[in-house]
Amino acid sequence: MKCSIGFALLSVLCMAASLSAQTGLGGAELPAFSAEPALDTTFDLSASWDGRLSTQELGVISLSSPSFALVASLAFKNDGKYAPAQANLAEGNLGNLYFLLPAGGVAFSGAGFELRAGRLPHRDVVDSPYSLFVNGEAKTVMLTELSYNSEGFFYWSRWVELNSRSGMKTPAFPDGFPDRGANIKAYGLRYGEFSFGIQDAAVYVGRSFDLEYLLNPAPQYAVQYFRDTAGRPWATGADENDLLGFFGQWKGAMQSAQFQILFDDFNMHFILPKTPNNPWKAAWSLGWTIDTEIGKFSLWQAGATKYVFEPTYGKPGREYGYTYYPDSIFDYSKAFAGNYKAIDIADQMIGYSRGENNLALRGDWSGSPGGWPAWAYLEFTLSGSKSPTNAWQEDSWHRNQGTVLLGEAVLEKKLLTGFKISRRFGALACYASATIGYAWNALVLGPVTPLLDNPIAPENDLAPYNAIWIWKPSSTNKALFSLTLGGSWKLDLGGGRS
Repeated sequence: MKCSIGFALLSVLCMAASLSAQTGLGGAELPAFSAEPALDTTFDLSASWDGRLSTQELGVISLSSPSFALVASLAFKNDGKYAPAQANLAEGNLGNLYFLLPAGGVAFSGAGFELRAGRLPHRDVVDSPYSLFVNGEAKTVMLTELSYNSEGFFYWSRWVELNSRSGMKTPAFPDGFPDRGANIKAYGLRYGEFSFGIQDAAVYVGRSFDLEYLLNPAPQYAVQYFRDTAGRPWATGADENDLLGFFGQWKGAMQSAQFQILFDDFNMHFILPKTPNNPWKAAWSLGWTIDTEIGKFSLWQAGATKYVFEPTYGKPGREYGYTYYPDSIFDYSKAFAGNYKAIDIADQMIGYSRGENNLALRGDWSGSPGGWPAWAYLEFTLSGSKSPTNAWQEDSWHRNQGTVLLGEAVLEKKLLTGFKISRRFGALACYASATIGYAWNALVLGPVTPLLDNPIAPENDLAPYNAIWIWKPSSTNKALFSLTLGGSWKLDLGGGRS
């Protein structure tokens, strides 16, 4: 009986998809360049249940050609994640809907060079759910990217807007979030089946865009110190942050493997004992994939030490944590009336989606049993206290304690499994997905309880440090469940085909 109801609902959603715009935001991608001009539009409708029923509607139009591509999309959702859009109706909104721009941008290509610009999903140089420099969930942000790709060498420099002209006021930021920006670079070499290289990321405060970080191919650590160091007439006096890392990939006929490492701060205390024993701020990611007759199997492992994505100082003007926002909360109310909600860790992170102070292990499978494309995963994570926006969390300095990873009596243990299955019938595609899990000692966001037995570092300003909330394991266990059924309709508009 339950299966019959589910298939009936799926059929209704598939028919509705041809009449309405959707929201599974996965369809909002910049198309690949094509040999001939092609213009397409997609409408998608889905319904989800995660304790409440919500719908999502998405419309996408895309154009591709040999040297130019374009995408524009608009989505409507009513899942309560963000405040509904205002409307001149009795209740002040339109069915509790809010709208998003999942993608809107252009790309140009020629002679090995490519320019992408606009509000677009962005990805890391490695294809992994646990990628470190760019969130594996491919968040959509305003970006500009310049890249070059040849048989033996590739390079890209990507500007990402973090905060610009913010009106979001919180207790830590009563005047709104400061303007912030980031730039991420990758330098890579290829030798047959192997590729490896260096990655580099910078976060700056006080402006949302910096032309030199984008255009200068020098390592950003050098750009930072060249521009910021005092005693020079061009010195900016800013205090910015740079993260450095390495990656390597091997792709064979049936198997592939990859690794990625990220560093922020490290110490030489193990070699020079009289130097500060500050924590290593580091993260790593490993992956292995094999193709078989019954599908593709992947195994992923990743982790990050405590403090790795946080700023070093709590002083205003130094909100250079590796995050999209400088606070862990936002005001959900339309009139900024102090109705604060948490920003999810996965939505907060520019890089590693599971955040700091974490170990993660995951297995994936994908295939097409009976002609139905399908995908499934199983994941287990361990997490301790984390707040990538708060310098040193409840403490005010690192105490010369050395590297910290999961060093707490209580940790969050989370087990998740999920699947997605789809089927295309000409221009119409139907899909279903679900996530099921359980979190023991689930992370809960709450105010800081400062530890005052450690002298406050003179560089830190205690007031904003106290105001930024942090995530901590709790005594609460929580079941996790979501189900989505949907359909999409794709219309080929021609666009100049002969």
